[in-house]
Formats: sequence, C-alpha cells, structure tokens
Amino acid sequence: MTKLKIGMVSLPAPSHLDNMLRLGQELISRGHEISYYGFLDTEEAVITAGIEFISLAEKEFPKGSYELILDSRKNLTGKVANQKGIQTNLRLAELYLKHLPKSLTAPLPQFFIYDHFLLGISCVFEAKKIPAFEFCNAIPVVPSEFWIRPIPNSPFEEFTYNPIKILANLSLAGLLDRRVFKEMKKQVNQYRIAHGLRPMLSTLGLFNGKKLATFAQLIPALDFPSFFIPNNFFYCGSFSQYALNETPFPFDKLSEKPIIYTCFGTLLNGNWELYQLVDQACASMDVQLVMSLGKEGRLTDFPLDTLSKNTIIVEYAPQKELIKRATLVINHAGLNSVIETLLEGKPMICIPLAYDQPSVANRMQRVGVGETIPLKKLSLPLLIKTIKKVLASPSYCQKAKVMQEKLQLSRGIKQAADIIEASI
Repeated sequence: MTKLKIGMVSLPAPSHLDNMLRLGQELISRGHEISYYGFLDTEEAVITAGIEFISLAEKEFPKGSYELILDSRKNLTGKVANQKGIQTNLRLAELYLKHLPKSLTAPLPQFFIYDHFLLGISCVFEAKKIPAFEFCNAIPVVPSEFWIRPIPNSPFEEFTYNPIKILANLSLAGLLDRRVFKEMKKQVNQYRIAHGLRPMLSTLGLFNGKKLATFAQLIPALDFPSFFIPNNFFYCGSFSQYALNETPFPFDKLSEKPIIYTCFGTLLNGNWELYQLVDQACASMDVQLVMSLGKEGRLTDFPLDTLSKNTIIVEYAPQKELIKRATLVINHAGLNSVIETLLEGKPMICIPLAYDQPSVANRMQRVGVGETIPLKKLSLPLLIKTIKKVLASPSYCQKAKVMQEKLQLSRGIKQAADIIEASI
C-alpha cells in the first residue's frame, strides 16, 4: 500500500474532534502520514493522539478562545443555542478560509478529510486541487434528499409522506436557511470568486462541497428512508465503536438497583434545572441515578445538596461501561450518545436541546428504541410517566437489541479508512 500524506480539519467541539482523531489514528496504524490543521485549543488532544499538529490563527484565536465560547453557551437551548452555534461556525469558517490556505505549503497533502459542518471549507481544497473526503459526525444534510427529508430548521422534523408537510418543510426551511446562512454563503462565495471557482447559487451549496466520498456515523436502519443518496455516500456506523475509556469512576458506590444513566453532552451541559428534574423524577422510583456533567469543573457550580441520596454525579464518566450496566439511558440525543447507547442494546429517553438533536431524537423514536420529550413540553410528571413507560415495556429494549446487532456489523472508522485507501 502506498503511503499517503493526509490533512485533517474539523470543528473543535469534543465529539467532532475525538472522532476525527480516531480516523487519523486508524490511518496512521496503516502506515499513512496524518497532519491536523487547527486552533491551539485542540493542540493537546491532537498531540496526545499521536498526530502532527499544524497551528492556525494563533493571534486571532489564541488558546482558550474556544473554551470561552463553550462556557458562554453552556446554559443555552433551542433557537438561541442554534443562533450562537451558527455565529461560532461563521467565525471558524472565516479563520479557516483565511489561514488554512497559507499553511498548505509544499509538499501538499495528497488528500484532505474535512468536517461536514465546517461549512464551505471544501472550497479551499477545490481551489488547491486536493481531493477531499467529507466526515460527518452528526446528522448529515444531503442536498439530493432535501425535497423529502426534514433537516434542522424544518417545521416538521419527523419523517412524513404528507405532501402538505413536505411542502412546508421545503418552503419554510429553505427560507430560514437562506436567512440564517446568508453571511456564511457570502463569505464562502467571496473566497470562491477570488480563487476562480464558480459561486454557490444556494445555501445548500455549503453542504455540497466537492468530495470523493462522505462518511456518515449512521446505518440505514437508523436513518429516515432515502431515495436519492449519492453513490459516494457511505453509512459507516459508529465512529467510536473501538475507542477505549479509562475514566475513573466510583463503581463501589453502585447498588443492586436498576441504573438510569444520564448525560447531556459536552456543549450545552450547564442547565442545572434539567439535571435536578431528572434527579427528582428518579427519586420517586426504586432506581439508582448516575449523572455525568461532561465537563471538567462543572461540579464546583452544581448545587449538590439538592440531589437525592441514590444519585451519583460526576464530571466525567466511563460512559460505555455505565451504559452497559444501565437499564435506561436519558440523553440529549447527540448522535455519539445514542449510538453508544444502542451499541449496548439499551433503550433511551431523548431530551434534545439544540442543533441536530431533534433530528436524531426523531430517528430514535421512529425505530422504537426510546421516547422523545421536547424541551418545551418537559415537566416532572411527564418525565416520570415516560420513564415508567419505557421501563415497563420490553419492546423498547427488544428493538434496541435489534439495532445493536445491526450496529455491531458496521465497521465505522475502519470502513472509512478502507474507502480512503481504495481511492488511491
């Protein structure tokens, strides 16, 4: 096998970065040379993964800049969180478009792998004539499926064949996206025109860069029905399937009671009222609740004296091991979290907070592996009722086991690496 020189770029968000680095490690294990181009906030993780780090925008985005952004967003949900997320992505795209081309000196990478949600970044590789692969850590936006498949911002987020709802999704989501992504489209088109590339006519072009292949962290059984999926779109399955987690945890404090494991991700995880609501719901049942806050330092702010005696709360947890021991998982419908839950064949309750999470939650409810509670409808009585419903019905667990078997047949990162090598 010919040794390849491959570059990587991703959002600095923990789940996006971690999965990209896993792909990098897999390619290194096959003898390829990998370089990650990013901001100083990602340097430690990249170097720890054994991957070359090439720093960008050190003066404009010094170390700690992304952490400040995350800290300012930790309590946000819904439209406000989405708006702030888009603003952050606009800023990151601006920095990448400005600094990444300068860092691409001879010898250039033979291939690049870029994050699906670094919108418009593919134009850099197109201008440099570097073949690229798209890596999708969340629910992908597939332009050829736009007419039938709901996307984030669609007024009807569940899959439907109802022509009225489809028309509403097409028109209203399209109008909203044109407004939301107007500045990003303008920014990317300025770069494209300056480098002799045709400008995008639609905001969908932000999700439709030139690439050899798209790798999605899904399997067909978990996705909505597809009609016009491109031939170079690959359902790879879990990107974290082979990852190890050695995070310490007080396992000796676990009782013989059924465990309910709860985690709301690594970004929007500062809403203490949400954790307290889950605690209050579980306190009324004969269960043990384990909650992970997903961020170092969060415990210092948490009102620990409000929690029930059967609750264990930690900043970080060995998530896979706890899901394995759990009877039920309550999560935010982040794609990493739901797939890790299904890899252990466990049912879930999804409480989506923002971003693509409602889209993930709709997919989980559609295949019957859990229930979804929209944040606007969340209340203590409804949460208690939903927990009891999922615990009492074996069908959720049975369907989760079916998805477990399907996911275990997928090869995730290894399949993506195979496709990259086959493209030589």
